[in-house]
Amino acid sequence: MVQVMKAEWKRTAEREGKDVSEVEVWVAEEEKPLKVYIEQEAGGYHIHQILRNDADYDLDWYDNDMHKAFQDVSGEVVPVEEQASFAQTVAELARL
Repeated sequence: MVQVMKAEWKRTAEREGKDVSEVEVWVAEEEKPLKVYIEQEAGGYHIHQILRNDADYDLDWYDNDMHKAFQDVSGEVVPVEEQASFAQTVAELARL
């Protein structure tokens, strides 16, 4: 089970043609917060994407197309079978 330490709503974004909430989420196993894109649906919340920020701001202060700072870790950090409860916890902590 992924332990969510803190969740903070950042902005509304668009994913797959839908308006979703971008939430910065701190979990126990990660050094930096994750970006979670979440949508409220009938009966709960749906995670569209979870991104890990691997940027090193000492090195990546310019537009570097050789380095992919944000990596999609949707199934890696939160297993598919845990995503519903993770989404609910994130939504509650971020007050969505």
